[in-house]
Amino acid sequence: MPTNPIRLLLSARDPAAAMGIAAVARAAMADSRFQPDLVAAPPGLGWLRSQELPVRDASGDPMTAARAVLESGLPDLALVGLSGPEPGLDEALCALLAGCVPCYALQDYWGDVNPGYGHHADTYLVPDATAAALTRQKTAADIQIVGWPRYAGFRADGAWPGDRPDGPLLVWFGQPLWSFAGYAVTLSLLADALHLLPDQPRLFYRPHPKENDADIARAVDILAGAPAFNGLLPAMSAATALVNADLILSCLSSVALDLAMLNARAAAPLGVSASLLLTPDIRSWAGPDRTHPPLLKTGLTLAALSPDALVPTLREGLLADTRRHFWHHARTTLSGQDGAPACVLDILATRGER
Repeated sequence: MPTNPIRLLLSARDPAAAMGIAAVARAAMADSRFQPDLVAAPPGLGWLRSQELPVRDASGDPMTAARAVLESGLPDLALVGLSGPEPGLDEALCALLAGCVPCYALQDYWGDVNPGYGHHADTYLVPDATAAALTRQKTAADIQIVGWPRYAGFRADGAWPGDRPDGPLLVWFGQPLWSFAGYAVTLSLLADALHLLPDQPRLFYRPHPKENDADIARAVDILAGAPAFNGLLPAMSAATALVNADLILSCLSSVALDLAMLNARAAAPLGVSASLLLTPDIRSWAGPDRTHPPLLKTGLTLAALSPDALVPTLREGLLADTRRHFWHHARTTLSGQDGAPACVLDILATRGER
């Protein structure tokens, strides 16, 4: 074992990726084998700061920011998130470190890779065997299964602030998909469908961190056509919203997996999630890996794949029997993830000690 700790550079740009990187960073801070250095770009930077983690600001042009990060010296190892569909800070670091420093990428959705600036990570750390199989179709890089670090210690964290509205409570989790005409169509179809649901539902909207003010205003304008629309979600964490809502809605978002993980730990059934892939362009965006993604294949969420399926899917999601089904299924399907950060560090330590 080396005398000096392993200098580990960790980076994140995407908020979902930042959650997994944060879990590993916390574990590394408590592990004498490592000297962690956490850097991030918006919007992940803001989330990491909210967690009171020591993080360096790497905002700006990704390649310029990555060069500035490395000016202080090369790490022994790098663990990056995945910036999303476009290249970002994580991919820039992988490109600059290629051939001189081993670079690991922590996957936060089954099969996601991002060659970014022309370089894959040397190793992809993936959640399960399904993710490994999907990843092998896209890259010749090494693959290691580590579980979901972002869900280590993941728990429900609070009650609805103030008086909870009467009737079924629905939350729409926005996504930065406004470049697709079908996204606005999906919101319009949802607004029209709400009056066909029983018991006067209440719909709240939680914007995505990548949605700008104009996007948010447009969503509110569309959803305001429904009497059931109650406006923006009150200030609370995503986990608080998930454990208080009866039905969680999105086009296709990792919040469905968040809810399933919370359900797996819950003492009683939580709500249900439904993915709305209602239009051809949104289904095309979803792609072959997402039109029938592992989350749907494993039966952890409902899905509506056409406008005609929307109202039946919403009604099914509000049934008590449906809640019990998804609760039992999550508890039997999803094992605990508390050891995932340590698994990542053990893999990194083995490489760093060579």
